[in-house]
Amino acid sequence: QSSCLPQLSPEERSVYSALGYEPVLADSLVSEELSASAVLRILTKLEMKGLVRKVAGGKYVLTDRAEI
Repeated sequence: QSSCLPQLSPEERSVYSALGYEPVLADSLVSEELSASAVLRILTKLEMKGLVRKVAGGKYVLTDRAEI
């Protein structure tokens, strides 16, 4: 899962690894280590890299491009 992915920061990798092909609420990714604003910032970066996309209800899923 890592060889074809662009370089991801540890925070980006943490959020990326919590996602799958079933929609996940951004709020469910918030933790002691990552605030809601940090999660949204990271999701935006991952969207810009083409690795995740936002779907209905403010949920996120991995894109087909993320599939290795």
